[in-house]
Amino acid sequence: IDKTCVTNEQFKQFIRETKYVTEAENFRWSFVLELLASNETMNITDGKDGLGRVESAPWWMAVWGAHWRKPEGPDSSLRGRGKHPVIHVSYNDAKAFCTWAGRRLPTEIEWEVAARGGLEDEPFPWGDADHDTYNRLNSWEGDFPHHNSMRDGYIGTAPVDAYPPNPLGIYNTLGNVWEWTEYDDPSAAQDKRPLRGGSYVDTIDGRFNHALRVSTRMDQTPDSGSANTGFRCASDHQLPSSHSSFPTKKNNQEL
Repeated sequence: IDKTCVTNEQFKQFIRETKYVTEAENFRWSFVLELLASNETMNITDGKDGLGRVESAPWWMAVWGAHWRKPEGPDSSLRGRGKHPVIHVSYNDAKAFCTWAGRRLPTEIEWEVAARGGLEDEPFPWGDADHDTYNRLNSWEGDFPHHNSMRDGYIGTAPVDAYPPNPLGIYNTLGNVWEWTEYDDPSAAQDKRPLRGGSYVDTIDGRFNHALRVSTRMDQTPDSGSANTGFRCASDHQLPSSHSSFPTKKNNQEL
């Protein structure tokens, strides 16, 4: 399993080589957290021609033109976020990337074993300490959804290697972005797919949204994506130590 989630830089190379169009781009909209959106985007979303908000979670806005390259809508960009995880990707998008790279998505068991970092029966990759999590992961700090203290350094996504890795050298399995995985049982229903790890809108104590644990999971339809969904890849073979964890199918070189 890869040490980090797929970055914007890596996904950009995939797009350049394949001309792939993500599902958010085809749908022409995706979900954006209100706190990260501009006033103009909020006005358009709430206006007569906008798509509105999720009724049960109005902090999530359906934003025209939001996708991986424009993560907060048409007036946003990836500037300065090349090492951040790619977002607004669906399970289907993640699978397409893996196919191009000669890789695959990890199963839930593979993901959790890697996330635990060799520990057993502990809630976090580092054990059970919860007094300094702002130094260990990207989660929500403050009163959701209107205030984030940025104690961990970020409001939205953080770079894929922003915090110390676990004992297996795996970065950011908790918080930051939800990660698409595969069901352990290949015969499981295909109408939904599992995501693991939680994201930057979740909290350690579960006071807001999901409680961040190595066991945290949810299921979504395979065409779903939002401003907090990403993925990392896995492989059935051991890569040579001279290579990055990301060989391309084309030339087996670093991205």
